[in-house]
Order: sequence, then structure tokens, then C-alpha cells
Amino acid sequence: MNRITLFVLLLATIQVYSSPAALKRSWFDPEPRPNANNDPFKDNKSKDEYHIKDHGDYLKKNKKEDNKDDEFKSDIDDYKASPTAEDDKLTSELDHDRSNKLSDRPTVRTGLKKHNNDKGDKFSSELDRDNAAPTVTTPLKRPTDIIEGDIRLTPEQAAIFNRGGWKELVNSQAWYRNPAHNTKWSRTIVYTINGLAEEEEEALKTSMRQIERFTCLRFLEKYNIHPPYYIEFVDDGGCWSYIGRLPGAYARPQKISLSSGCNLAVPAEMIIHALGRFHEQSRPDRDEYIEILTENIESGFENNFLIQPAAETLSVPYDYLSVTHFGPKTFSKDGNDTIKSKKEGFKVYGQVNRMSYYDIQHINIEYCPERVMRLVNGGAPHEGTVEVFWNGQWGTICDIRFDKLDGDVICRYLGFPGLAVSVHKKAHFGEGTGQIVMNILDCLGNEDSPFSCKNTLGDERFCGNSEAAGVVCQKNIRLVGGEVIPDESAIGRLEVYFNSTWGTVCNDGFSTNAAVIACKQLGYATAMEFHPKFIDNFGYYNSTYPIVMYMVICDGSETMIQHCYSFPAPDDYCDHTKDVAIHCVNFN
Repeated sequence: MNRITLFVLLLATIQVYSSPAALKRSWFDPEPRPNANNDPFKDNKSKDEYHIKDHGDYLKKNKKEDNKDDEFKSDIDDYKASPTAEDDKLTSELDHDRSNKLSDRPTVRTGLKKHNNDKGDKFSSELDRDNAAPTVTTPLKRPTDIIEGDIRLTPEQAAIFNRGGWKELVNSQAWYRNPAHNTKWSRTIVYTINGLAEEEEEALKTSMRQIERFTCLRFLEKYNIHPPYYIEFVDDGGCWSYIGRLPGAYARPQKISLSSGCNLAVPAEMIIHALGRFHEQSRPDRDEYIEILTENIESGFENNFLIQPAAETLSVPYDYLSVTHFGPKTFSKDGNDTIKSKKEGFKVYGQVNRMSYYDIQHINIEYCPERVMRLVNGGAPHEGTVEVFWNGQWGTICDIRFDKLDGDVICRYLGFPGLAVSVHKKAHFGEGTGQIVMNILDCLGNEDSPFSCKNTLGDERFCGNSEAAGVVCQKNIRLVGGEVIPDESAIGRLEVYFNSTWGTVCNDGFSTNAAVIACKQLGYATAMEFHPKFIDNFGYYNSTYPIVMYMVICDGSETMIQHCYSFPAPDDYCDHTKDVAIHCVNFN
């Protein structure tokens, strides 16, 4: 290669990486941008273009060794201020991960095929420079209880499906979340890995690091821990997951399968399903955004495109770039599109390269309320001006039509017991951090989240900062059975309201950081000491409440102990003789 050729290639490379589009493009875009003129799959096959009718056949992407120096940091503490970070910063951090490469994946999530990138496509050139040819591996046999390509049914659900088909299943109690069971995982998700191939295990760990970095969730390998429920990642015939945490023995462990070819962000998608989220194209409002071309669907697979009434939008915009979205040719019988966008300038991708901004937003709304809503300027964590994190910044709620029902839902969503004590208007606690981002919040009072209420989130403002809404909630922490010296100190057994119930905290793993946070949450300056022996020394009575927090780990930046990492106490492992008692004091 002569010098002139090298010089031309160098100039081309500089042009690609210095272009405004390349520098500003963000996986964390605050809005789904029209993408007709900026197509990441231009001249590149979508993940289902090579859909194989036989679920057993699959194509496997050839391996490429990851750049270990570009791995994500596993320490989520670096991202404590993430809601205020700019999109470009998030982009540069995430684009560092070389395992997030463009790839194509068939409909049924059994494997993938690697295609050459169009060198003129800037998005492709940023994410993937591997032009190696695809390889084909031995076919996998798919389980018979898989729907929508990667969602596995429990035996109960499968029996209903085989008896009455899809319609009976989606209308059954076995399919909807049962109020009698808590289908959410704890913030610390315990897991094991059993028999995964090297590439799939690396992709799984990368997905875990991404979720940890941008949400409050943390993954902890099981080892000698004996939690009441955990996830086991296995190679069990394809890429599949259950929806939500299953009740009882189904979650001891609950399996997620990652067979050969289930790499890139496919493990993230499987985890997202296990966290309780359905496919994006099955949400109730999908007909406003996409059209299902039933005439092109393989006979017998039409039921995979039905709307899921149980799927919640949570006020999050429709996401064409979600890793949970079907591709344009999913279950196609003739290679033609089965899904197309109704919105001009938008395209259905079906990408599996990395989670989208709204994939992260969904997790935070469901599991990390403090990352999307908070109370500020109050005298304690249970009161203040209500702020919402939207489009990359914090903003407030207009007080027009803001009432007690709205306050009730907000308090419950933020983890406080009972109903709101009071609601306030006219920026009673102060104007908050940013502009008004929600003009109207109209809750019925029985919603689990204010994002499930009718609202005008993101609409043009017609309300000023001086009209910000505020709320006072009931406290979600208390000391029981001890002594209180007004304005000076308090000592007693620690009880917290956590996961919708009052309970105690196990002393195992409890630290000074946790004690200080609890005391500040109670309105004191700091903690003098903590120990289960306080219970014996002061003759406290045993609690009749369950132990709701175990192995509590705080870094000191949390405003509530409920925001620290913990998981439920293992069965018969912690009893009330190990309940934490703390001594809080004020220094004048």
C-alpha cells in the first residue's frame, strides 16, 4: 500500500470520527430521533432478515476477542450522579465497550449471523469494525413452551396455552401479575452461571455492568449465600426468559437460557424480561406507532403479535430502538416485512447491540424510583417539592389540578407507607431544580406509579416554577422500644418500611454508613453506635414483623436506608435476636 493510499484512508477516518453526527450520536438520546437519514442498519441485515422457519436452525456470529481495556467499570458508585450527566458523557462511556457490535439475529433468538458493515455508514463504523465472515453451527432444538421467540411459559401457563390458545392465556390469572405474589426482584439480584460458553458469559457480564452502571440494580454471584430466590443463567436450548420474578420454587432458581449465539445485548433483553417487561411492540398503544402486516406472517405465528394488556407504558415514549422490539421481518413467511412504522422518519430496527435510553428508563421507573422522582428542599426525605427526571434533566410538576390523590400515589411510589399527609402548591418548599416538566398529573389514587397515571409529561409548559407542587408523606423509618430524649438523642430497634411492608433489619453486614444514613433519615445528625445487644440491654420486645433487609451495604451518599443495597433474609438464617438497634444523636 503506497503513501497516498494511506493518507486518503487516514483522512477518511478523521472525517468519520470528527463529524458532528459521530460526536453527538447518543444511545441515551432524550427523544427517539427520526432515523430515516441516519440508519444504523443501512445496507446491513436486521436481526431477523435471515429468519429460519425451523426453530432448530440458527446462525452463529463468529467470535471476536473483546478489548479488555474497554470494559465497563463494575463499580456503580461512579454513576451516582447519572441523572444529571449529559448524553454525550454517557455515549462516550458506553461506546467504549467493544462487545456492543452491530449484528443480526434471527427471530427466535436462537443465534445470530454476522454481516459486513457498510463502510459509509458512520453509526456502523463507530460500533463495529469486524468484517469477518459468518459461521454456521449445529442446530438447536427449541423448547415447546416458548412464545414470541424468547418468552418461556411456566407449566401452568403452558397448559392454559395448549388448552385454549393465546387468547385464553393472556386473559388468565396465570399470565397477569398476581397481586398475591411480589413479582419484583430485590435491588440486589443474586445469580449463578452454569455451563455458558465463554462468549455468552462475557456478553452476560457486560450486560450486567451496563445495568448496574445506569440503574440502582446490582448483581451478586451466589457462592455461599442462600437467598429465597435467585437467577441461574444456563445453556438450555436458545435465548429465553420468563416474565417477571416467578412465585415460590420457580424462582429457586429462576432460569434464563443463553445458548450459543445469545450474545451482544441479548442477555440484557433476557434480564429485562425477567424484571417484568414484555416486548415493546406488544404494549397497548403500539397501534399508534407500528402496523402489523399479517399477510406476511408465517402461518400459525400470528398470535405472537398480539397486544399484551398487562404491559405498561409507564409514560415512556414508544421505543423503536429497544432491545425488546421485534425486527421488521420477525416471523416472516416470505422475507417481506411483518412490522412497519407508522411514523414518518422512523424505522423498526429490531437491534440487539445495546440497551436504549428508554430500556434503562423502564428499569429505573420500575425498580429505582429515586432516579426518576424525588422530593427536594424539605426538612427530611419524606417531604418536599416533587421533581421528575425527564429528557436528561430534573424538573417539577405544575400544581394545577394537583391534589391529594396525586400525592398518595407519589408517596406510595417513593416507598412511604399509607397516604400522603398533605399536598402543597405555589412552590411551598421552593421552586426545585429545573423547569416544569409535567403540566398535569391526574391520578385515581390506586396506581402503583405516577407514571401510570394520566399526565402531560413532556408537553409544552403553561405553568411557571413558582407553581411547583409539593407533598408531605408519612415517615418510612422508626425506632421502637427504646428511649428518646427530645432534640438530643434516641435509641431503639430499627424498623423500616420496605417493599410495602414494615419490618426489621438484620445485623449481618450492617455498617456505620448504614447507621448514619438511618439516623439522618430520622432527623438526627449522626449515629453513636449500633448493635443487636442493645435489644438485650434495654429489654426491647421481639418484633412481630418480618426481617425485610439483610446484608445492607451503603456507600454514605444515600438519603434513605431503603436505597442501600440489600436483599431479603435467607430462610431460617436471620432471626430477631439479630435485629439492628441504633443510637442516634444530635450535636449542637
